[in-house]
Amino acid sequence: TLAKAEFVERYGSITGNLERSAGAFLAVEMLDKAVHEADPQRILYRLITAFLRTLDGGSISPQILLHFYELHLARQLGFAPHLKTCQQCGRPLIEAFLEPLTGDLSCTRCHQGAEVRLGATALSYLEWPSKEHISKLG
Repeated sequence: TLAKAEFVERYGSITGNLERSAGAFLAVEMLDKAVHEADPQRILYRLITAFLRTLDGGSISPQILLHFYELHLARQLGFAPHLKTCQQCGRPLIEAFLEPLTGDLSCTRCHQGAEVRLGATALSYLEWPSKEHISKLG
């Protein structure tokens, strides 16, 4: 029986902004669906806490924070995209095509009719969060 509960932190600035609230709800929902209750994920707890603190701070775009969070969550769960090399031949990716059936990135030689093309800027944008800590986003 739960006898007492208290807030450890409050994120008051998030509730006053619809965009930030939606981002917070989405991040928490993704985490809730991704892990089991009985499986303590300390890294993911630190990630969601840092995300909510930074979102509450209001100095960084909610969209950038959410992209950062999504990529780090995927990485911690073992679903990080391979952004440096073609998943077919292993060549370095300068630009890539997203293969719709596998979700892999392929080079210009190996792509099999994929319609989604990612240029060097898009690949760089996707790779950037894996190199940064959330405290340095500003």
